[in-house]
Amino acid sequence: MKVPLFLYYIFGKLSIFSFSGSAYLEAAIISKHTTLNMKHSEFVEYIIGDQLAAFSGMSARAMFGGFGVYREGTIVGIVVDDELFLKVDDRNRALYETMGSTPFTYMKKGDKATSLSYWKVPSEVMENREELCSLVDISYAINLENAVKKEVKKKHTHE
Repeated sequence: MKVPLFLYYIFGKLSIFSFSGSAYLEAAIISKHTTLNMKHSEFVEYIIGDQLAAFSGMSARAMFGGFGVYREGTIVGIVVDDELFLKVDDRNRALYETMGSTPFTYMKKGDKATSLSYWKVPSEVMENREELCSLVDISYAINLENAVKKEVKKKHTHE
């Protein structure tokens, strides 16, 4: 059986999609710099396509019941239940504490609460593009630095 292919040229990007049986399209093109490769989420579209549109290379992927938010392939945050959490470490933790933010926490087996190093972005910051972009820049720098450290450590381990 031949599967029909559809070619789309949207915002300067060529995409090929195929549809067969009950399969459905899980990709949406938001702008020439941004793609979402996931199930539909209006909140994620708002973050990626509107609030963070100033950045090139923003994307999101479905993961663990939520979404990972990426800049140039580097994760900067997660979206869970229509709330954005950005990467935090010692460099920016005090800023999030001052904003009254809290880390993303989930329950592990055995009813043990586990917190991640991703902290909630307050709603007033979500509406302020400049402030939100500043927080994303910091999270991006943190994870880029962490990736370089991991690569160096991995390289030294294999020598």
